[in-house]
Amino acid sequence: MLAELIAWDQQLFTTINGGWHSPFLDQIFPIWREKTTWIPLYILILASLIYKRKSKVWQPLLLLGLGLLLFDTFSSQLLKKNVMRLRPCRTASLEEELHLLVTCGSGYSFTSSHATNHFGLAYLFAQLLSTDYKAYKTYFWIGFLLWAFSIAYGQLYVGVHFPLDLLCGAFLGLSLSAVLYWGYKRLGWG
Repeated sequence: MLAELIAWDQQLFTTINGGWHSPFLDQIFPIWREKTTWIPLYILILASLIYKRKSKVWQPLLLLGLGLLLFDTFSSQLLKKNVMRLRPCRTASLEEELHLLVTCGSGYSFTSSHATNHFGLAYLFAQLLSTDYKAYKTYFWIGFLLWAFSIAYGQLYVGVHFPLDLLCGAFLGLSLSAVLYWGYKRLGWG
């Protein structure tokens, strides 16, 4: 069963990474998936939290900081180091079909830390901003989830993650952030 799942995952990877390319997206996705690309968005969210939360801005900042710590710990420290799945760009059987657009990371592949972090942040950003701007709740949820999906897809597109790395990373990020936000609300901060 596991061997069939891995074979399916590799086949889906080669279909998407090897076949669904365009010169335009080949230029966009290497930049799109970079952490520094999103600094202006993070500054805008921070400014919004400061504006709305005033002296209590430390509460959502603590939530976000704890979230990033948990997302990275679970994805990079616990799962990657124990599962030890090679990245597609380090898998010998895929060398012929690989469309690698960035330097191949030295770490393991499962789960994608990009997917875990961005889906976790998407959940927390949507929850926090929906509390402050209730009329835009649907837009925040759709926007942030599409943002996280596009970054995760970018990881597959550039050749550094398999689809299941991304799917499981997304699930992990959403699950951890849901538990964190539940605790945040239980403290009366949300």
